[in-house]
Amino acid sequence: MRPPIRLAAITLALPLVLLLAACPRPRAPARIDLGPVSDAPWELEDVDDWQEVRDQLAGLAATDPRRHDLRVQLAAAQADRVGRWLDANRPALAYEALLELARLWTDEPTALAAELAPARDLLTRARGVFAKSGADREVVLTLVLLGEIGPDAAAHDAAWTEIDEVLGFADQLAIAENGAMAVRARPIEILEPVAMALPLRALTDRYVDLVLARQAAVADALAAGSASFELVRAHSDVVSAAHAVAAAL
Repeated sequence: MRPPIRLAAITLALPLVLLLAACPRPRAPARIDLGPVSDAPWELEDVDDWQEVRDQLAGLAATDPRRHDLRVQLAAAQADRVGRWLDANRPALAYEALLELARLWTDEPTALAAELAPARDLLTRARGVFAKSGADREVVLTLVLLGEIGPDAAAHDAAWTEIDEVLGFADQLAIAENGAMAVRARPIEILEPVAMALPLRALTDRYVDLVLARQAAVADALAAGSASFELVRAHSDVVSAAHAVAAAL
């Protein structure tokens, strides 16, 4: 649990609210083998069926042995969906599908490494596609997942080194566009959906630290009377991020 004094920094930024007021069907790739599964009466390629089974998974107790099989089936179908969006050259939709895949482990992140490991080739492919299009948030999502399913700590560290590079570059672009007060804005925007999907320690710590530092800086700017249009534009999510931090903690 974060010290209360750090959370207090969030409330200092709330006055900024006043300023803010003024699926295609291409040829499907070969199914990724995510391990043995039990027979199921659903067509998980169908989005409605997939969501129904996902809801059933969410309703099972943490100790229910059926959780593994259901999640493996859901992951296999969703991985296929990600691959189809990549085949169709729809990276934005591939990202949304990949984020939905990651959410399968929201309440059990320790199971992700073993259950998603067979999808390493798909994730590596997705990372390459996203990188070519300069899609920073998409690259970071795939790197977080690749770091978790890596064979050892070195692979995890290498993924986070690359994540830091992507976040640093995104930060510099935001500063160039909106000035020095835009620092941290884009990295927070990139990390938030992933941090909300996967409560991984390294990810949550990085996100929370960025948000709290940003909230304190915005509060200082407001107290000094130096708020500007650039500040508002760069940090328009300052209040929603405060709520997100509370959820992450």
